[in-house]
Amino acid sequence: MNISSLNQLVHIFHKITDPRDPKGVRHDFHGMIILVFLGLLGQLPYIAWTYRWAKKYWHILRAPLGFKKMKPLVETTISRALAGYSLEELQISAERRVQSAKCQYSAL
Repeated sequence: MNISSLNQLVHIFHKITDPRDPKGVRHDFHGMIILVFLGLLGQLPYIAWTYRWAKKYWHILRAPLGFKKMKPLVETTISRALAGYSLEELQISAERRVQSAKCQYSAL
């Protein structure tokens, strides 16, 4: 996956609403969703596995996904942030974004 592909994912998933209370938010919600999406795409069924993969490639993933810290966030942070979002909501939202992107890119 190259940087432009990551940028496209950021654009697609950025319209998902962040269910967290804005007070105390440290990490980019959309970046976390994209990270989990990439993990699932790579057949990594557990957040801990996705975390280990992301840690290895953090130097590539950090900036395009909107993370500012040099060290990757821990898997507990990801699971807590995503706990406020149901899997069904995430699937519906992701399907809409992917379909929208398909329509945009097929028109080109």
